[in-house]
Amino acid sequence: MRLWLRRLRARPAGIGFLVLSLSASLAGGLAALSLNTAVLWRALPFEGAESLVSLELRTDENRTRWWSGPEFASLAEAPPPPFVAVAAYTAADFNALSEPGRPPEALLGTMVSPDFFRTLGVGVRLGRGPTPGDYSPGSPRVVVLGHELWQRRYGADPSILGRAIRLAAPTRLGEPDGDYLVVGVLRADTWLFWKRTDLVLPLRAANGALSDPHRHPIEHVIARVAPGATTATGRLRASELLARVLTAGSTPRVTGVVVADLKSTLFRDLRPQLLLVLAIAVLVLALAGINVVIGASAQALEGQRDTAIRVALGASPGRVALDTARQLALTVAAAGMASLALAVWFIGVVVSFVPEAWLARVPGAARAVYIDASAVGVLVIVTAGIVGAVGLWTYATVRRLTTGPLLASIQPIDTPRRQRWRAALVCIEMAVCATTVTVATALLSQLWHLRTVDVGVRADHTVAVWINASPTTYADPVRRAAYFERLLDESRRIPGVESAAGIDLPFYFDWQSTTVRPDTDRSHAPVTALDRAATVDYRDAAGLALVDGRWIDPRDDAGAPAVAVVSRSLADALWPNATAVGRMMQVGGDTGRAIVTVVGVVSDTRTAPQSRPSLTVYRPVAQAPPPWLYLVVRTTPGANVVRPLTDAVWRTDPDQPVDGPWAVRTWIDDRTAYLSFLATFAALLAALGVVLAAAGLYGLTTWWVESSSRELSIRRAVGASHASILAWYTKRWVGVVAPALIAGAALQAVLLRTATPAIEGLQPASLGQLVVGAAIVALYAGAASGIALGRALRVDVQGLIR
Repeated sequence: MRLWLRRLRARPAGIGFLVLSLSASLAGGLAALSLNTAVLWRALPFEGAESLVSLELRTDENRTRWWSGPEFASLAEAPPPPFVAVAAYTAADFNALSEPGRPPEALLGTMVSPDFFRTLGVGVRLGRGPTPGDYSPGSPRVVVLGHELWQRRYGADPSILGRAIRLAAPTRLGEPDGDYLVVGVLRADTWLFWKRTDLVLPLRAANGALSDPHRHPIEHVIARVAPGATTATGRLRASELLARVLTAGSTPRVTGVVVADLKSTLFRDLRPQLLLVLAIAVLVLALAGINVVIGASAQALEGQRDTAIRVALGASPGRVALDTARQLALTVAAAGMASLALAVWFIGVVVSFVPEAWLARVPGAARAVYIDASAVGVLVIVTAGIVGAVGLWTYATVRRLTTGPLLASIQPIDTPRRQRWRAALVCIEMAVCATTVTVATALLSQLWHLRTVDVGVRADHTVAVWINASPTTYADPVRRAAYFERLLDESRRIPGVESAAGIDLPFYFDWQSTTVRPDTDRSHAPVTALDRAATVDYRDAAGLALVDGRWIDPRDDAGAPAVAVVSRSLADALWPNATAVGRMMQVGGDTGRAIVTVVGVVSDTRTAPQSRPSLTVYRPVAQAPPPWLYLVVRTTPGANVVRPLTDAVWRTDPDQPVDGPWAVRTWIDDRTAYLSFLATFAALLAALGVVLAAAGLYGLTTWWVESSSRELSIRRAVGASHASILAWYTKRWVGVVAPALIAGAALQAVLLRTATPAIEGLQPASLGQLVVGAAIVALYAGAASGIALGRALRVDVQGLIR
């Protein structure tokens, strides 16, 4: 300890840099590890979570589809071994209707099968969960409240048990608005696949949706395997599961039942992003470790005379290596302790730009990202590995010192082999840095490109709110369309509102599609298009450009001939090289189809910047009233219409919740949030890598200058110019940097090409991005070397005499 403190006082900058650089690298690695642990590796908060698996249906197109009631029942009523329980759940939007002192509110419900609570091991704080009798037709409708809703809306009042609350169920269930008996309250730590669970209700429907084999109301199916069985054991019975499902006779016909670990299924889309983050962090940590080895190597060479004297006096190589390792251990330990404090801050920074949609799916959300015992264990292993590597290197060096006489040993020894090893270490360091810089450059470039893509809608000063109409109050389509129009009229009266319009699903959503084809050409293959119901003012509010014909107008009411407006890409798909306006088009399949006249063509929209233009058909709300509507409101700059908009809705219907608002700009940015997170994280660590690699290259160049001072003096004495000396060193510089750039390009290609198929919007680095990344590396490498080379040009020729 005294020797280490003495060296710290003698070389505070060198040891301080090692501590700071290593602690920063460790902090980045701990943050990436903690994020991966929270999402991918920590057990789900269910009893016996390792025994839970997901069951998914796959169709001929290898797509996942929802389950019909008979398909689920074929497995749940008598689960085949090794499955001991099968349960299902479906998320749905409910409306809490107004009560005395409580306004209407949009709530998120989880509808569950009878065995759901038992299968997952979910408990309640008060009351009970759903029982088999709650699923019987005609039985009272019951609900279990989420803990947060119980506290926020009902003041944590335990007397809520046994009381009824008024709810409006989703349209697809056929359940009328009315009373639901509160039978329980979930525990505070209950997590049901989303950070917010307002309601848990029995999965039941009044319209026969659960008994119809051709309707698919069940979103997810979960099973528990018997003790001692595994997910792999369950996969062996996949063919038997498929045979049972096929007995239900549902359409479209399924071709397989996929059995997978539940946690892997829940987060399979996040795994590639998080593993890429971890890979970048590991690279930077390796870079810092190499820096420590280089620093320790330099110290050993500087103290070679003292080491030789100790060996001559009888110290064994092992003792000298152990002393060196102990001193380095103090440096690394200081870095490790600093990294724990720095990692807490770094995690806070990382969590601040992790996409909210990611954290909302993680048990505990942002609170789940913390340094746990496993992270500390990894930290200890990494630091011990660095110390051990330097100790072994020292041991090997000291053993070489003992082979010669004392006087020879204490002379400066720097063999060509050592020179090559030092240059190789710096080359590896540069290659790792080139990898991180190139990856960060590619991610930032691709993010910038996506942010410049026009998704086809107006985003500035535009917000949207969701109006989920009561299926009981507005069961009649004409009355529902009139209700939506009254909402729009009230919204247009709000000061600061320039335009108010409605659409059932804005550009942001890529579901609710239909098939369309020219009605006069039965041989034309059906084209799948997004099916949208829009109001008269929607084109103006959304900023759609009129390409041909006209937009929907007031004359397109319920009694008028059916019309539609199509997007440019859909018009080109149906009538290439011909006008679409005036054509007849079939919307929907042979059952329930509608024949409409195309009256206009508008510009394309995209669901995301990285997506292709959406094939879209727009129909008037008056002619195809949807069950809900998004109100899209464009305001004047600076206007705050959130509360006035809510008041306007409540003036129209006091029982109508208002969900939102969402800024349209935020919707667009959300589509690239994952790439923004990857690019930001990579850029932060790449910046750290640049500093570390620059330090290593600076040290190598300085050593070149010092070790060749005699030769340099001779060259200067015989008249060598600055240019010739620079060229002499540049050859060495290129010999280190060029292989590093090649290796870095190869390594980044492996990383990005591995991640590209699994990450939407990510592309391998283009030639231009590689050139930019290489240029950045070459520039900072040249700057770091140039500072050291400046010393070479100031060497006095008198150095030859010395």
